[in-house]
Amino acid sequence: MLTVSKALSAKQAKSYYRNDYSNAVDAARSAENSVSPGGIDFETENEARLTLDSSLPQPNSFETGRANGEWHGKLAEEMGLRGAVETEQFERLCDGLHPETEKELVRHAPIRKYADRHGKEITTMAHRAGWDATFSAPKSVSLAAIVGGDERIKDAHRQSVHRALDEVEKCVEARLGGNNPSERTGKMISALFEHDAARPDKALKYAAPQLHTHSVIFNLTETEKGLTKPIQPLEIYRTQKYATAVYRIELAEKLQRLGYEIEIDRKTKAPEIKGFSSEYLKENSPRSQELQKETEAVKSRFESAGVSVKNDAGIRQVAAWQSRESKAFDPEEMKSRSLELEVKYDFEAQRICQRALQNNSIGYDAAQNGQRAKDVIDFAKDKAIEQSLNPQNKLLNERQFLTEALETGIGQTNFSAVREEFTARTAAGEFANLIKGENERLQQWQIEAEPSREIKQSQEIPSEINKPLKENSLPVGNRNFTSENNRNAIEQEKSTELKFDEEIQPMKSEALEKEHLSMDDLEKAVRRELVAQKEIAQSAEILLAL
Repeated sequence: MLTVSKALSAKQAKSYYRNDYSNAVDAARSAENSVSPGGIDFETENEARLTLDSSLPQPNSFETGRANGEWHGKLAEEMGLRGAVETEQFERLCDGLHPETEKELVRHAPIRKYADRHGKEITTMAHRAGWDATFSAPKSVSLAAIVGGDERIKDAHRQSVHRALDEVEKCVEARLGGNNPSERTGKMISALFEHDAARPDKALKYAAPQLHTHSVIFNLTETEKGLTKPIQPLEIYRTQKYATAVYRIELAEKLQRLGYEIEIDRKTKAPEIKGFSSEYLKENSPRSQELQKETEAVKSRFESAGVSVKNDAGIRQVAAWQSRESKAFDPEEMKSRSLELEVKYDFEAQRICQRALQNNSIGYDAAQNGQRAKDVIDFAKDKAIEQSLNPQNKLLNERQFLTEALETGIGQTNFSAVREEFTARTAAGEFANLIKGENERLQQWQIEAEPSREIKQSQEIPSEINKPLKENSLPVGNRNFTSENNRNAIEQEKSTELKFDEEIQPMKSEALEKEHLSMDDLEKAVRRELVAQKEIAQSAEILLAL
């Protein structure tokens, strides 16, 4: 799946590059710890491995250092960025400079300091270097690739990541400033770094096998007129689910062509390789289990402070920051621990890889692909029709429609066939009243950006609700409360906010220390859902009081 981080400052991006992404710092240690391409000699590891079939694939070397990385994107190609990522190029792009000439490509916004609603001083980010878009393979796929030793799976993962990033790039937009709408450019520069280990958990300190690719999308794009502009990231965030579906349908098809049987996880919709026991997968997912527990713990503390949280996304992000362990681990120890689990579960990963090598490729011919693509588009169309029957629902956009089709088609067809079927039927006008086009998106932006919109809306409110405020009204932010009961509500709100601050402050301090986050960014991440819910509740109180 794809997850996109919050914006990274230049300092953060450079720090991640040195410590997490590349081998810029640890090159010497990596060389010492590297293992030969042939893998480990099982016979020297454990006597039980003497019985292992010598024809089985050997496990890959565990993450012994950092990947050098590779460039991706149309703008990268135009700037001559090809092959391995070099430190100077990466750091110049972080600062908004040309990777070769050091010419300033985007102006940095000046650092501002201001007081938030609690009176705390906030310092804005000096420059947004970019965003970390991370593609993670399903756990069973990671185990087959890393412990099972099937290098072909890593190639399938890489190809699927590139295909999904191509779709993300098509949605890249330039921020033009002022009241101007963003411009669709379809150009970006990204640096890709492939890793094969998860971050260690706190309890076991086990960096489990986890195949994933970090794609650092730099805050640069180029308009049709050749102007270099910063990126408007909203469309990148909106593309996450669609890009995840592209990655998964591509990966599933490639795995089947390699001889693996696929099953779709009903909860996550991810393509998993058949044959792994749930116990083996669980023991190799300690970080996921830890994160779930941390999320529940943080949520519980908020609720005990009188703050109810319905959406766990912000809380999960705080829990992840709070519980992050360093990626500095002994690769030999992690390799040994992963092999111990492999022995414990009777060499599941390697047996599954061996069966795949013996199986015939599970592919689809052109006729099958075409029919299945038609079926999944029909399914997505039915869902879109069902949604359009409710006047309160908005029309789906192209990505949402395709996401529905792609998720349905995982393990049955491929992205190219679905896209071709969709394009042909769109050209025929079949989805004209079901899918929101680009022009409608821009029209919606203009409506939202119209300065007088709030005034017009207030004129449409019934006079009983829009009546003048009473003399004893007390302004609180953009809300007005009347009566003694509402004064009490204000005091209660202040008390709740103080409790909330007491609960969140230790987490903020630890996260800031570990990740060098700005206080403003962290507050936005954890307060977004909470503030929204408070606003709704308080608006309801206003209407009841009038």
